[in-house]
Amino acid sequence: MQPRTGGAAGVVVGADAAWSLVLAAAGASGTITAAARPATFSVGDDLRLAPVRSDDPSALLAWHPGRGWTLLLPPDHPQHAFIDLYLPICGATSTNPITVGHLGQSLDGFIATRAGDSQFVTGPENIVHLHRLRALSDANPEAVICHPGPMNRGLEISADAADAAQSLVLDQVSAGVAVRMSVLYHLLAGEGAVA
Repeated sequence: MQPRTGGAAGVVVGADAAWSLVLAAAGASGTITAAARPATFSVGDDLRLAPVRSDDPSALLAWHPGRGWTLLLPPDHPQHAFIDLYLPICGATSTNPITVGHLGQSLDGFIATRAGDSQFVTGPENIVHLHRLRALSDANPEAVICHPGPMNRGLEISADAADAAQSLVLDQVSAGVAVRMSVLYHLLAGEGAVA
């Protein structure tokens, strides 16, 4: 796989190509972490990551051990904000874990309708964002899957994700309210990631 010439900034122009790049970064994090050295990447014709020298004009992403990914696109690039939103999540590994929490709430403060349905509380853009977060977790073999329960299989979480080897759903549901209270306490106290 050869990197594209003419600069990688010209390659990642649409949302689909940008999303492919984000998924590739998430999938490569574990392997790159094991190498324990900095690396720089462009994208090939197939939109997969291709290693390049750090001074290559087509360089798009840089990996820094202990820090994760850095986006090398100029800030005014049309997909910079999109990639920059998801790139920190892509660097999660067993040696550099992160915790991602996603809460849905309506403008009036509710997290469900009066009937208890939660799937229509947020808009369609939020549902797309939620599915992207899940896809990044699926792309990273070191990621774990959590859900506080009760879960609506097929709506809030797929059966495959709930039953996956890296799923902690049953453990989390068993701990229930205590886990949620502890996580919220630590996050609100400003203590950062919760171990």
